[in-house]
Amino acid sequence: MSGFVENEVFLMCACIILGAELDLIYDVIRYIRIVFKHKQLVMYIEDIIFFIFSAFYTYFKLYNLCYGLIRFFQFFFIALGAISFELVIGGMLLRLLKIIDKRFKIRTTKIIRAISDRIRKRKEVENHYE
Repeated sequence: MSGFVENEVFLMCACIILGAELDLIYDVIRYIRIVFKHKQLVMYIEDIIFFIFSAFYTYFKLYNLCYGLIRFFQFFFIALGAISFELVIGGMLLRLLKIIDKRFKIRTTKIIRAISDRIRKRKEVENHYE
């Protein structure tokens, strides 16, 4: 293969990976939304921040990869990478995180309850001696 074609194939693979990275970051945000319930306005603000971050991250990544030459096919392969990640890994990852969260939540609930009971007892003892 010629050097030009090798560079284009490398750029295509890098764009696919970039799309997968962005989808992974958004999956983390979705997981956080499951764990911590948000109001609709907060979710809108999170999405706006994510899209601004994605735009800057994509711009700087593409700028470093191809010296500022941005072409349409790059955005096509970024979308392809995000869609592929979501279809292949994203759903399984979210289900796995939900299972881990359920088991973790049971343990953390017990720990938090024990800590809050000790704090409450300590305050009762301190109030008794005042």
